[in-house]
Amino acid sequence: MKKIDLALTTIQYSPVFKGVSSAVIDQLLRGNCQLLNYTKDEYIASAGDDCKGLYILTEGSVVGEMIDEMGKTIQIEEVKTPKPIAVGFIYGQSKFPVYVRAMSNTTILVIKQEYLTKIFKENERILTNFLNLLSNRSQFLTKRISFLTSNSIKKKLAKYIVDIVSQDKVEFTFPNSQERMAEFFGVTRPAFARVLKKFKDEKLIDSKGRNVTVLDIDGLNNIINEV
Repeated sequence: MKKIDLALTTIQYSPVFKGVSSAVIDQLLRGNCQLLNYTKDEYIASAGDDCKGLYILTEGSVVGEMIDEMGKTIQIEEVKTPKPIAVGFIYGQSKFPVYVRAMSNTTILVIKQEYLTKIFKENERILTNFLNLLSNRSQFLTKRISFLTSNSIKKKLAKYIVDIVSQDKVEFTFPNSQERMAEFFGVTRPAFARVLKKFKDEKLIDSKGRNVTVLDIDGLNNIINEV
């Protein structure tokens, strides 16, 4: 199968094209999009680069990162196929707000802004999907900013754990290594490891490698609610 055929097949599962037939997608996009290929750890965009249209992952995954004045990397979000990236920055100033790095060999399908506008005018379903996605992204980023600016890594980690588990689920696995998780929390790896060990010493959790069992969810909630 040609790469463009594979990409157009994958696009069917993107939230932007939810409920749109493969025939319509093929008609709209074949010859009107571009495929860009990146290798692992290659930067797709830097903060401030032009955002020229809608970028949808058709293979691989990427991570959005901010770099502070001290050079520390803060992970904003990991995005996997077949989701789009930077949907809130296609119009307006049209600039990437963060650095975007490929986490594996990655292919991105790009629909330029001018043609994307034409698609919205012709297909109400795609326009509605895009607006819903835009609203959801705004809510996610608001919560993410609130999370990153909360008082301490202790509260951040407690909230992260409580949000994942429930009364019926007391075990989970961190999706990444301690170094990557530290980037997600916007702290150094030693700082993340210290808080994790503190939670373990206080019998709030038990952990082995990336696997975690919650022992005292009420204790974690108390940390979240500390003044």
